Amino acid sequence: MSDDRLSRIENHLPQLIDMVAQNNRAIDELRRRMDEIGERMDKLERRMDDIGERMEKLEQRLDSESMMNAKRHLETMQKFRHVNADISYLDEQVARHE
Repeated sequence: MSDDRLSRIENHLPQLIDMVAQNNRAIDELRRRMDEIGERMDKLERRMDDIGERMEKLEQRLDSESMMNAKRHLETMQKFRHVNADISYLDEQVARHE
């Protein structure tokens, strides 16, 4: 190689070194930000797991309350049937005595 060409390469070496250093800093910053994002995603995942558990508990509670409401409904309907039967019986008794 010619001396002129070597001289130009030597002159560009500090610039190249600076560019590599800048790239390294950018990569380090990117790594740091990616780590932060990873931590935030982990926290979000934990929160979502907690929400999922709470939703499961609410579903269980809703199922339990639905079963209790169905049972209460049947009990109420039976009471009304008995009341209606009593009313029919009393109507028959009144009709006999008239």
